[in-house]
Amino acid sequence: MADQQPLEPADQQPAEPADQQPAEPAVQQPAVVRMWTGVVRTADVDDYAHYVETTGMTAYRATPGNLDAWLLTRDLGDGRTEVTTVSRWRSLADITAFAGPDAEKAVFYPDDDRWLIERDERVRHYRQVGATPV
Repeated sequence: MADQQPLEPADQQPAEPADQQPAEPAVQQPAVVRMWTGVVRTADVDDYAHYVETTGMTAYRATPGNLDAWLLTRDLGDGRTEVTTVSRWRSLADITAFAGPDAEKAVFYPDDDRWLIERDERVRHYRQVGATPV
């Protein structure tokens, strides 16, 4: 932390010119958030995460309308780890382009059976409100 420069006090920061108004924040359209959860053996979680990154996450990000995607993991403490995919989309129509006509049906890949010991067959969709996560 020794490399950090101290912040300037507010009264020493350059003021905006009197004739300029602060820019209005861009109004963002609400996104659709798609979430799916499964469970793998804790010993397999790193390999499964790599597999998901090269299959589902790559497919999400390659689909027009996908804004971003993450894989979350949570150790359940009993030799199992919960995995959740979270992706944000411009619209449900964009999700349908990825998932097919039944947008709430989970999309699986050929080797999923190798890793998953539990899985949701359906996904959940939410409407994002408020600020975009940083």
